[in-house]
Amino acid sequence: MSFTGSTRAGLEIGASAVRRGARCALEMGGKSPCLVFEDADLDQAMEKILAKTFPNSGQNCNAPTRILIEASAYPAAKEAAQRAAALWTLGDPAQSGDHLGPVANGRQFDHIQTLLHGAIAAGATVLCGGAGRPDGMETGYFVKPTILADVARKAEVVRQEIFGPVIVLQPFEDLDDAIAMANDSEFGLAGYVYSNDPAIQSAVIRQLDCGMVFVNGADLAPGSPFGGTKKSGIGREGGTYGIEEFLELKLVAHPA
Repeated sequence: MSFTGSTRAGLEIGASAVRRGARCALEMGGKSPCLVFEDADLDQAMEKILAKTFPNSGQNCNAPTRILIEASAYPAAKEAAQRAAALWTLGDPAQSGDHLGPVANGRQFDHIQTLLHGAIAAGATVLCGGAGRPDGMETGYFVKPTILADVARKAEVVRQEIFGPVIVLQPFEDLDDAIAMANDSEFGLAGYVYSNDPAIQSAVIRQLDCGMVFVNGADLAPGSPFGGTKKSGIGREGGTYGIEEFLELKLVAHPA
């Protein structure tokens, strides 16, 4: 049994597969952290982060929606995020052009709005976007490309998968603090790191509890295995590892 979709549905399918004694491969939700250190080029990093989060109107399971930034670079990173976000616009998906369309349906729209209203009421700073429909788009499930800063570590908008064009920015004190914040999630699909220090890159790669780590905006190579840990999934899709998910080893013993 192979499934790609929500964590809720995936866990139900996995439980059913176990009862039948069937192997299952599950690719489910995510709330992927992105660790940005002070030595990174902040403008370049933010442009790449949004380019992995906002396309498809944010409906990407491996999108880096939790942006953790070294405290010394946090003020400058917020400004860089605003500059990067200004490059993104909304528009009619039936028209050609480089713009974002609506999210999938009303239920998803309402879920995103509930999280945004809750975060803003709790004191989050809206760097761009925010709750409510965009001006001039009273119909359709359009969500403003949104960046929230100064969000509490345990806020719902930090812990729940949003599946929309929304990211949160949070500061961290040092590498250990960054790793602890990144791993404090029930999901473990992807992780991202922006730093020019090979020692920092190596430490993040080793310690993040997730199935994939992307360094300085790198993309997946063709045939790469795709999948995560914890409530993000079991097994892998793609490449040799993806094929092996559907194979069982048969041992044959011959007389000596």
